[in-house]
Formats: sequence, structure tokens, C-alpha cells
Amino acid sequence: MRGAFLFLALSPILAAGQGPIETRNARAPSLTFLRLNPRGPLLAPGERSFRFGLMSANNLRLRDGVREDQETERAEVRLGWGVARGEWTLHVPFLSRGGGFMDPLILGYHRLIGIHNQRETIPFGRSEEILPGIGSFGSATGLGDISATYSHAVSPNTFASFAVKLPTGNAGSLLGSGNVDVGMALYKRWRLGARFNLYGQIGGIYQGKPTRLRFARSLVDQESLALEFLQSSR
Repeated sequence: MRGAFLFLALSPILAAGQGPIETRNARAPSLTFLRLNPRGPLLAPGERSFRFGLMSANNLRLRDGVREDQETERAEVRLGWGVARGEWTLHVPFLSRGGGFMDPLILGYHRLIGIHNQRETIPFGRSEEILPGIGSFGSATGLGDISATYSHAVSPNTFASFAVKLPTGNAGSLLGSGNVDVGMALYKRWRLGARFNLYGQIGGIYQGKPTRLRFARSLVDQESLALEFLQSSR
């Protein structure tokens, strides 16, 4: 019950967006590869955009030889240009992996809603990323892998996106994959009455052979489905 109350209290913060929340898997190994996030409509021809996104993820995973106890902050600058029947977008990420600040906050929240787990026995502020057969990574900060996306309108409510990621991040510090990735996705929006939109996405990524994460798959599929409620004047 207390957890549901906190969710409802935070809901107005989420209600201010337009289209799906542009989110992705925030594990450090996953962040080194290209992903085409859920997203809303394209920019109009001649329109420009500057967006700044900040994601903070506290990761704790201790099983099957994986020792993951760290926090990753990922800031991304996104520059968009609307063109005839499409849009260009440049993504420039900056990453910082370390002990972070959320350990005591998460433990306090867990105790508030009655969750008891291994966090209660682990020291705060550790920065550890150990992957079986690959090695260990400590704290790191720097530029990630830059990517560019071209999106082409297929119909008023459908568009296709094509993206390429360049190995500009330091793969030895787990800030990039060390190789080029390419991907594409198809997006569609359905109007569900006057107050709801349904957004769908399907696509795939070809991940170039990474220099450190050598057990990574070459092909990764992506799907997403998002329901949007449009606010009224009330």
C-alpha cells in the first residue's frame, strides 16, 4: 500500500512528457551498444531541437560469477534537425561509473515497503563490475559512443529509423564497445479515442564485434509498446 501511494505521488512528474519515455537497459555492458529507444513524433521540416537527458542507475547483481555493484550516470546531449519527410538526430553520451549516492536511499525505501534482501549486508559506495571470462572494471568517467539516426516518415503516423554508432568511447574502461553498430526500427502511433495514444516499435541491432565484451551477441531485437494519456485542461 505504501509503495502504491508513493507511485501515485510521483505520477504528476511523469505526466509532463510527450510520447513514450525514451528509456533503455541501464546495465553498464548494455550501455556500450547501440539502441533505438521508444520515442514520440518526428520534428517538423525546418524545426530544430536540443535535448538533454540524464539517467542514473544503481546496479546490484551477484550471481553466476557476475559481481556487479556500482552506479552509472549517463548524460546525453541530443541534437535534432527536421528535414523534408524526416529527421536527423545526433546522440552524444557521457558516462560516469562509480560508487554513487543511491545505496542508502534504496535501502531506506526497501525498508519502508518491507523488502529485506542482500543490500542490508553490503557496504555502501562500492564500484565493482566483474564479468566471467572477460575481466573486471572499476570506476570510469568519459565520453561514450556517439551515434547518429535518420528517421523517414512512411505515413502521418509511421516512420522508420536507421542508426549507426561509432566507437568513440574507451572500451577498456567499459565506456564503449570498441566497434561500429548499426540498427533500424519501425515506429507507429495509433489514436485510441480523444485521450489516449498507443505507440509501437519493432527493430533490430547488428552489434559489431566488441573488443572487450567478446561474448556479446551479434544480433539483438528490440520491441516496445507504450500507452500515452493526453492531459486535458483539468
